[in-house]
Amino acid sequence: MAMLLDESKFDLQSKLWALQIPSQLCKVASRILNGYLLDKPRVKPITEDPSCETNRYMILSERIQNPDLSDIPEDKLNELKVLCTIEVVPYLLTLGYSYWSADHVLKQILPAGVEVPSSFETIGHIAHLNITGELLPYKDVIAKVIYDKNYPRIKTIVNKVGSITNEFRVPKFEILVGKDDIVTEVKQYRATFKLDYSLVYWNSRFEHEHMRLVSQFRPGQIIFDMFCGIGPFASPAAQKGCLVYANDLNPDSIHYLKINANINKG
Repeated sequence: MAMLLDESKFDLQSKLWALQIPSQLCKVASRILNGYLLDKPRVKPITEDPSCETNRYMILSERIQNPDLSDIPEDKLNELKVLCTIEVVPYLLTLGYSYWSADHVLKQILPAGVEVPSSFETIGHIAHLNITGELLPYKDVIAKVIYDKNYPRIKTIVNKVGSITNEFRVPKFEILVGKDDIVTEVKQYRATFKLDYSLVYWNSRFEHEHMRLVSQFRPGQIIFDMFCGIGPFASPAAQKGCLVYANDLNPDSIHYLKINANINKG
């Protein structure tokens, strides 16, 4: 049975204090209160004041515990009072599911001792996971979290099924979440490669090796690429002015090799 993800369980609320400051004075007030405003990644310390369009809330640090602002040095407060009237209001900060990283969420929902997936291969808009063994019962919830945290860069999550046994080295996989679209594009070494991930072999981890070899090609050289795939060597070599002879056993690879040769002309 698939594990369900209750996003509300990740809500974390903090009771803080905020100052009501006229919008046009927030920049100066921020300089005065430097070090005493909320400092959390991806959370802006200045936000809308729901009670007044011309004001803003300046959310104070968690270290400021008292509404009399006695935790802030007196000289700072005096400088602020010269600027404007200080109004202190309670502020409830809620950090929800969307705030937390995939690693944080997965550590909360997976059983203790189970290794949290830390990486995946990216092929255009596709993320290729390799979930096996004890993680298999949690594959759907893992895929959803990774999808949520990487969308729209990632639009489809697939998982490898079994080992590669066919002569073309094309992986078998299942789509776990996202759109059923495995025709994608990858950019490498100033070239664009279109491919159907279900029909051809591609390994993004070879990018540095592709770049290393292509960087050695010189205009006028003759390049023989006997296992060319969709053209990660052949297309950049042709772009550099090499004469390229390319072949592959997989007819689908040759199909996309021709497409990519046209895409990368010139």
